[in-house]
Amino acid sequence: MMSIRYATEAVTPSLARINVDAFRGKGMLENIFPAASVSEQQMLAYKTLRTARFLADENYHVLSAEDSSSGQIVGYARWLIPSRTYSILAGRSQSEDERDPRAMPVLSEEVASIKDMAGHAPPGMNVEGLNALKAMMEEKKGKVIDVERDMVLELIGISNQHQRRGLGSQMLEWGIERANRAGVRIYLEATEAGYPLYLRRGWTVVDELVMDWSPYGGKGVTKLTMMVKEPEE
Repeated sequence: MMSIRYATEAVTPSLARINVDAFRGKGMLENIFPAASVSEQQMLAYKTLRTARFLADENYHVLSAEDSSSGQIVGYARWLIPSRTYSILAGRSQSEDERDPRAMPVLSEEVASIKDMAGHAPPGMNVEGLNALKAMMEEKKGKVIDVERDMVLELIGISNQHQRRGLGSQMLEWGIERANRAGVRIYLEATEAGYPLYLRRGWTVVDELVMDWSPYGGKGVTKLTMMVKEPEE
């Protein structure tokens, strides 16, 4: 039995681990956090802080999935829902699980005081390369979506031991149902691994991105496919 709920700061270390494991071995993670310069512990500490910071933003809806039998956190999803769209959802909601945008989670003083993650980047992290990738992604996204209405799926990750059990689809359905209810589109940037799932669930390709890491001291390229899902009646 899996329980999907809004994440708290207490589970952010587990979410960071799921995030790292989901992208390990695909090139992007290795180029941003070179193993020769950044330790696993430093990378996870940075990812944990960054995940916790999303909890402080009312436009982000960070979900965790818990295996009820073990209490283990096994899934992570991060949705961006613009306040305008969320107000529509809150007004139409018949469910008790909708979050009051004013009732943000209580955060530790350390997390609440963070204004810019750049100051918390571990030595050796490829910040220049990461910023270049983010800029490319934002440029592509800005040409496709209505930033005041459309939802964005930024991340879905499932622990290695719980993959291929339908949990990813459950966490995906959480956002699809809300997008349909609000009558807005869902945008995402698919990796090669995630692309087939999104295609099956009704996303269409609108653009592609190829990031060459060599100008930033890295190796290889990262390929992402920009996709959009129209709302269903």
